[in-house]
Amino acid sequence: MISEKTTYTTQEAAELLGLNPETIRRKLRKGELKGARTGKEYTISKADLEDWYRRNGGGKLFTDINTN
Repeated sequence: MISEKTTYTTQEAAELLGLNPETIRRKLRKGELKGARTGKEYTISKADLEDWYRRNGGGKLFTDINTN
């Protein structure tokens, strides 16, 4: 059984959003996007990525996230 992806690296988030990975890192460092630092890399939850995307004018990013 394959589990659904629930966290993303800065590179994965950048690819998903069509942004440069450094833009994602900058948003994380400024606190505009929530994430956890794991060594030199950040990990961003699916829910936090969806929340940030919607707050910044995007629509629904994932079909399985229920946001009101």
